[in-house]
Amino acid sequence: MKRFIYLMPAFILLAFSVLAFSPGQSGKKVAYFTIESPFCSGCVAGIKAVVGDFDGVEAVAVDVENHTILVTFDAEKTSSDALLASLKKDLAFKVSLKEVKDAPGR
Repeated sequence: MKRFIYLMPAFILLAFSVLAFSPGQSGKKVAYFTIESPFCSGCVAGIKAVVGDFDGVEAVAVDVENHTILVTFDAEKTSSDALLASLKKDLAFKVSLKEVKDAPGR
């Protein structure tokens, strides 16, 4: 029993290091943007072209009805601030960042 107690800290440290530093989607994020100006489905291609060309962007989903843009990206290659700056610069819409979350599947 004493051996088990002495080995417990080593086991906990090993388990933590495997979970904390395991490769995978550690840098994957989803940025939620809102568009405050009216826009149409024809504008969706322009929105996707603006952020879709960023290094690290994996997916862009635009919801015309709810005035939202969801961008899945690798946080090690780009940032939500860079995406927002590009959207503001290249589009005629008033765009704001609502939130950034870890990508599903982490």
